[in-house]
Amino acid sequence: MAAKYIALRDIHEKYKKEFDAKLGKINSAMENIETEAMTFLNQTGQESAKTESGTFFKKTTTSAKVADRDVFMHFVMENEAINFLENRVNKTAVEEYIAEHGSLPPGVDVTRMTTIGFNRPKAR
Repeated sequence: MAAKYIALRDIHEKYKKEFDAKLGKINSAMENIETEAMTFLNQTGQESAKTESGTFFKKTTTSAKVADRDVFMHFVMENEAINFLENRVNKTAVEEYIAEHGSLPPGVDVTRMTTIGFNRPKAR
């Protein structure tokens, strides 16, 4: 089973590299078209352009990250601004709590999934 699995994994990796190389060329071509489309919209002062083949348009996405955790948490606590926080549990802290207390923290569930891994034999 191990030999067969490793052989299949090697084939998978070969095809993945070939696919990724081809996909890289496609992504590059798409990025070039995106650049041309944005240039066109900027030069013509438009937010979108409708054509017989389809519409292209500007879209804005936003991402935010904490630059200084202490300053940010002080702001949150001082202003009771919990809406700035997302609701998720730190799994490392949960594991440490379980190790120390032998039970889960209140209000927390843990799911563990066991998978199987395969390693190639070490060269001798």
